[in-house]
Amino acid sequence: MSNDKMKENVEDRFRFYRSEEVKKYLKKNGVPKSKAAMKALIESYTPNPDAETVESLTYVRFAVHPQQINIWDKTGGKLIISLER
Repeated sequence: MSNDKMKENVEDRFRFYRSEEVKKYLKKNGVPKSKAAMKALIESYTPNPDAETVESLTYVRFAVHPQQINIWDKTGGKLIISLER
């Protein structure tokens, strides 16, 4: 994968997980616990995602704490967002 494509994927993840709809969903329902739940989340907020988009948006790590949910990007290890619970 080229550097430009990787950078674009990271930006897509930041944009997706920082959107108001996704933040509300995660606060209400918590983090997805299975691949099917993750795919359903992505398909709910991304019109007609292709397989590459779904794979790109799932390349994150969730860290659930009593007071917050942290979402980390796996590519660079950067914090995408920290949500209050």
